[in-house]
Amino acid sequence: AAIVQQNLNNFKAAYKAREEEYAELKALLPEQRELTNVLQGIQDRARSNGLVLTRFNPKEDLQQENYSGKKIEVVVVSSFAGLRAFFEQLAHYQRIVSITNFELKQLEKQSLTKTVDARFDLTAYYVSSERLQEKAQVPTPAPAGGTVPAPAAPAPQPAK
Repeated sequence: AAIVQQNLNNFKAAYKAREEEYAELKALLPEQRELTNVLQGIQDRARSNGLVLTRFNPKEDLQQENYSGKKIEVVVVSSFAGLRAFFEQLAHYQRIVSITNFELKQLEKQSLTKTVDARFDLTAYYVSSERLQEKAQVPTPAPAGGTVPAPAAPAPQPAK
């Protein structure tokens, strides 16, 4: 009974640790229904750094085995420092996003807050509801024999 109780306590501790790890990882890869909030957060970050969004057009979704991505075509006008600050914030953003197809051009008519025109594709990654349901329905394989093996007894310590 003591061994079973110890196994149960070990299982509960491992389960709690996995729940906490899952919560942390879920923050990185949101569900599809949370994607709108992620994209709004990116737009808010752009505006707070002085970027003027001239285009924010959704493109095709990327479908992978375990995740999906929403690609957005983005065009902004800003100062170089504002654009750098925006990308620095994205690098430390809690969600997983990527920037590809980056183009940067100097504006012919510049002002203090508008010196460059930047074009890039931003991809915000998420997990679809269907994939979460599929993963939840996959049964966890049971150990051989259908029972949980008892932990090995600790090795006896030599007398001092």
